[in-house]
Amino acid sequence: MSNMNMELRGMIYAKYPSAAALADKLGWPRQKISFFMTGARVPSLQDVGDMAEALGQPFMEVANIFLPKKSPDGDN
Repeated sequence: MSNMNMELRGMIYAKYPSAAALADKLGWPRQKISFFMTGARVPSLQDVGDMAEALGQPFMEVANIFLPKKSPDGDN
């Protein structure tokens, strides 16, 4: 499981009993959350804002999950 998946799952399950519950709260199809959790799609800024609000997290905390990570030595 990727770090992105783990971070997002952690935020979701800290506030909701399931990813489907978050999707329901946002009025999104459950598949949309699944795409973000698996990395199949990157959310729009609006989607990040909506998730951040629903999760009670700062925008940048959620946005950082989806930003590419670089290793300290620049390998990645």
